[in-house]
Amino acid sequence: MSDNSKFLEGIIVGSLVGAAVGLLFAPASGKETREKIKEKAEDAKNTINDKIESIDTSFIDEIKEKLEDVKDKTSDEYKKVAEKVKDLEKEIEAKIASLKKETDNLSEEETA
Repeated sequence: MSDNSKFLEGIIVGSLVGAAVGLLFAPASGKETREKIKEKAEDAKNTINDKIESIDTSFIDEIKEKLEDVKDKTSDEYKKVAEKVKDLEKEIEAKIASLKKETDNLSEEETA
């Protein structure tokens, strides 16, 4: 479970327990108690929604930032690998040309 979900779970449980204990021990009629429960539930809902929104935006921003970092690193690595491949291609072409020249020289020596 992530830290964000543990935090959210703590807020929910704490809000509900606090509201229930406060209402059960407060001297009030049934109608007043129901009104208070309704108000406390609405307050808890608003608090939870606010926390969810703040967690979501900061979490999304963090993910976007990490993806940009990965994209940048991947792009840099791709460029490095592409350069190495080009260098290797040049080396291989040079070696092939050298081997071809040696083969041609050997063929000429054999016919002479």
